Amino acid sequence: MFIFLGTKNSGRYSYIFYILSFICFASRLGIRKIIEIIIKLSYFIYNQWIVMTSQPSSLAPSSLNNLKIGTIGSPNTTTVFHGDILETNINQSILGQIVFFFHCEKEGTDIKVKIVLGQVTKLESKNLWHEDYALRSVIKRRGRLDYLSGETDIKGMVIKLLGVYQIDADTIKGCPSDEQVYNTIISGQANVNITMSTISTPPVSGTYVYLLNEDLLRVLLSYERGNIIFLGYIYGSTTPAPFRLRHFGREVAP
Repeated sequence: MFIFLGTKNSGRYSYIFYILSFICFASRLGIRKIIEIIIKLSYFIYNQWIVMTSQPSSLAPSSLNNLKIGTIGSPNTTTVFHGDILETNINQSILGQIVFFFHCEKEGTDIKVKIVLGQVTKLESKNLWHEDYALRSVIKRRGRLDYLSGETDIKGMVIKLLGVYQIDADTIKGCPSDEQVYNTIISGQANVNITMSTISTPPVSGTYVYLLNEDLLRVLLSYERGNIIFLGYIYGSTTPAPFRLRHFGREVAP
């Protein structure tokens, strides 16, 4: 067979050698192990295809897109959310940051649009190839897996709830896009009403998560009652940290 593969026609018939080699290899590992390898290999090929076929958008990024860091994943409750960090932000300092996402809830026949604020309290990195015991023996000798180490890393984050605001405006109907809600809030239109609220259902997976910026923070706090001051900055960011000065004495008549 090896002599045959060395002839001029080896390119035409070389696949026979690979098929026979695979059959011998499969007979030693067993069907279950072969299926596991095929699944992992398919996942790797699909992941590389996504990366190679992804083209940057020709449109200029909006201010909201510049704040995008990840998406809501699973599992989630109404107070703790798990998310996945986007590849473009995988090396960004996110721990301790204040983030937000938009959430739609149905109350009776109406759909309420809410903005949820939270803080990133935990980050976790995973690589399924490095957790495979068969490949860890290779890593022990080589130190890394070419095209797999680092390239297929998945970084997750845990977000804890800080507060919820409900957005009411004449221009917001149903469950609009994130861009529309964000632009409505930032525009400072007179018909926009923002009130403190809560969420009764966990957010859906795939919901985009954004870093909180100073512009949005000041707009949200402008609807708060009481004396709000800014003292320093939120950990790891340039967004000012808000504090409320509460009056504990008797109310003074105007």
